[in-house]
Amino acid sequence: MINTKNAIDNSELSENIVDRNWLESELSCLDEYEPYDWGSLDPLTLGKPVKYIPHKGFIVEGGKENV
Repeated sequence: MINTKNAIDNSELSENIVDRNWLESELSCLDEYEPYDWGSLDPLTLGKPVKYIPHKGFIVEGGKENV
């Protein structure tokens, strides 16, 4: 019988490996790549501002509705 309480599904495990590989990779050569092309969108105007509150975490200013 499989203990589902401690089981990690394969997709979650795969994501963890991808995340770990990215974090441990050599990032000093990223300037060799072209910057991402946002087209006509201004990435600084997308979404809502967030602020960090110690011991609470990130808070979406104005609430999460209509993001």
